[in-house]
Amino acid sequence: MRLRVVMIASISLAGLSGAARALSAMPNGEGNPYPSVLALIIVFALLIGAYVVVDRYTRRIVERMKNDHDVVRLTKALNNGWLARKAACALGDIRDEKAVEPLLKALHDKDSNVRQAAARALEDIGDDRATGPLRQALGDDFAGVRECATYALQKINRAGTPKI
Repeated sequence: MRLRVVMIASISLAGLSGAARALSAMPNGEGNPYPSVLALIIVFALLIGAYVVVDRYTRRIVERMKNDHDVVRLTKALNNGWLARKAACALGDIRDEKAVEPLLKALHDKDSNVRQAAARALEDIGDDRATGPLRQALGDDFAGVRECATYALQKINRAGTPKI
């Protein structure tokens, strides 16, 4: 798998440098009247392709950890920018209470997507320790985080009420 990613990245870089050489060899006004636009399109296409490859690869990494119920590695992945959101979602799917403390820390992540995923994961786990930090998340700048924190608190409060 790693070899495939390296090969795709190498081909992308080779294509980018080849396209740049081809465009620089073409005098302005001959052939393509807009060489800088073409170069920009090629660069964006290669960047999008690279992003798709990285996204698929990180998804597979997290999915493998989730299938192995590897809470330790998933909690470490919460500190990795590429893996953090996916790791938080996976921890919510596993529903292991060992993940509560790292997810509470993830509620303060700089990325709002990670904070939102952490709130959802805490909702799935349903541990009472999350109520205080989730109440603080109700004041988050990002509406998605506030919404997820609201749902999480509702679920935790419903689970915690004694049945008569």
